[in-house]
Amino acid sequence: MGSRYGALSVDTPTWTEVSRGAPCPLCEATTGCSILENREFVRCLNLVSQWPVLAGGWLHPLPAPAIDQSLLAGPELAVTA
Repeated sequence: MGSRYGALSVDTPTWTEVSRGAPCPLCEATTGCSILENREFVRCLNLVSQWPVLAGGWLHPLPAPAIDQSLLAGPELAVTA
């Protein structure tokens, strides 16, 4: 008998293994660590955090990339009274 609510769909995150061309942003290792596809998190095998990963290593949130504020600024509007 099927579920009353239909199949449950869960998106599995994609992790990319580090390499010589793209080393771990935390420990600079070229093997073993991995980075979440949206670059929000790193699973580092060498740097301990408060979030251990069952498969090995530790989870680390990455800081958001800096935003160039000049790209966000729109044209200035003249205020008239």
